[in-house]
Amino acid sequence: MNPTEQFLQSLEQDGKGPLIHRETLSLLLDRASEGMDQVFLDACFHAKFVIRTREVMNRIGKDGEGFDKLSAEFQAGVERTSNLLLTMMKDTSDPEKHRVTMSFLDLRTETFQRFLELCADLARIKNWQVDGRSLPFALAASTSIVPVPAADKRPLSLLGLRRITRLVLALFVVLLLFEGPVTILGWITAVVIVALLLVVEYEAVQLKRDSGA
Repeated sequence: MNPTEQFLQSLEQDGKGPLIHRETLSLLLDRASEGMDQVFLDACFHAKFVIRTREVMNRIGKDGEGFDKLSAEFQAGVERTSNLLLTMMKDTSDPEKHRVTMSFLDLRTETFQRFLELCADLARIKNWQVDGRSLPFALAASTSIVPVPAADKRPLSLLGLRRITRLVLALFVVLLLFEGPVTILGWITAVVIVALLLVVEYEAVQLKRDSGA
């Protein structure tokens, strides 16, 4: 079973029952894995907005306060979702493009009902993502990320260490010039501190040289 089918199976086992348009979702998920991932995620987002807005509209009724504004937002959401789905299908084979277009995006009465059903399926995927669970194409992308070796980050930390060391050393020397120690023990302590700072500077230079910076 491929990752897309595994994902759809897991999605159907989330307690909300079978997906309505499983075959079309499988096609869209495959398109997402081919570089259309952000378009697909945007479609899921707007599809969820369409479903939520329609639920509110049905609840308040045509005479409810704000219905006209919700209706306008609903239509805008339908248009955005339709355009995103068309974008996902633009490079597919003609039969697949024709099937999806005629089945979901013609927006006639019977087609519009199927479009809303597809939006409900997409909304379930959006909720899955919001819950922090992986999508099949996102999982595949994460496995291709090459971790940055620790050695690649070392020169930057060494540069910061050297700057700090030099700053502290300069401030300490200035302090000695204006107000030096008054006892032998104070001078010994001052010499030890300067020596330690010089050792840190030397070690930083050696590490930077060893790292090839």
